[in-house]
Parts: sequence; C-alpha cells; structure tokens
Amino acid sequence: MLMNPRLAIVIAFLGSLSPRLAAQWRGAKDVRPTSCSLADSLIGPPKGNASVYTNYKPSVDTSYLQSGNGSPAKLRMIGMLLFAGRGPVPFPAPVVSFLVGRGQLATRLVTAPMNPDLTLILDDTTVIHIGAVPVGRFNGPTELAIAPINTQMLPAWALALAQARTAALKIESSRLPIPQSDLREFAALYRFATCDTLRAN
Repeated sequence: MLMNPRLAIVIAFLGSLSPRLAAQWRGAKDVRPTSCSLADSLIGPPKGNASVYTNYKPSVDTSYLQSGNGSPAKLRMIGMLLFAGRGPVPFPAPVVSFLVGRGQLATRLVTAPMNPDLTLILDDTTVIHIGAVPVGRFNGPTELAIAPINTQMLPAWALALAQARTAALKIESSRLPIPQSDLREFAALYRFATCDTLRAN
C-alpha cells in the first residue's frame, strides 16, 4: 500500500524532531485559506480549490504550514513554513522543496559531485537566481532516483512566486515547468500565512 506523499513529507519532518516534540504534532489537517484585504492586495483573490496542510501546537506555541501534495512527476514543488505563534505572518519566507522525478536528470543530480545551479523563471519575465543548492540523499537504485532540492525563500522571492501565473525551475541547462496545482497551493499557503490564525488541535 502506497503512503500519501503529503503524509510522507510530514513524517519526515516529524522524524527530525525529538520523540516528545514529534508527538505534539499529531492531528494536522487540510484547510482552505480565507480571503483578506492584505493577501488580496498582494497576490489577488483566491483561485481554485487549493488547500493547505496546517498544524498548531500550544504546548510549543509553533505553527506548521505545507503546500503541494509531493507526488513526484517530472517536477513537484512543496512549500513548508514553520513559525512561532499562530499567525498571521507579515513576511512569509517558506522553505521550498523541489522534487525532480525519476529520469536521467534526477539520476544525474543525485550522483553529481557538484551542487546544481538553480534559477526560478516566473511568468517568463521575472528571473530569480537561487544559486548552487545541495541535493538531498536518495537511498536506492540510481535509475529510480528522486532528487529532493530544498531552498530557503527570501520574503521577496516568496511573494513573487505566490503572484506568479506560470513558473519554471531551471536546473543548469534543463528547464522544468512547475505544475499549476503546486503554484495554486503555494499561493494558498502564502494567503493562509498572511491572513489566518491557526487554532489548537
């Protein structure tokens, strides 16, 4: 039985915490962000049925948001934001994980001795040079490799990405389109972070 990819990412996140702290993060859920004047002025009105994976624990007064379902195709994009309190967050700067799916590029990325150079291209007009970024580990046959690349967004980058109608990730000479569903969910994460307050589970 295959695990829900989104759940797998959260489990990996919990695995980085101490057992006592990880136990406090159970009970996360999907929610749809509400509209608010600040987010509407920054990224426009809500689009589609995008939802955000959310959790808040009062015992540590910390919130966690996640966008993207994480099922690797050619490329998937997942946003993750961990912050103190329940929000809102005035200038969200999520970590964005790009998952390069199985194929020659993923195999090359997990076996290359050098970190790949990344560039975001938004609406074919805005270019954000991220720079050289380490590729996460993959345990298994290289021909089945999935290459995870985690990047820390600056607040201005996150806003530009949430505003974008189309986006692509350039990895060295390869240009991969970011799925529309992942863009909508990232915008939903940005909207939730700037508009909403999480409730305790």
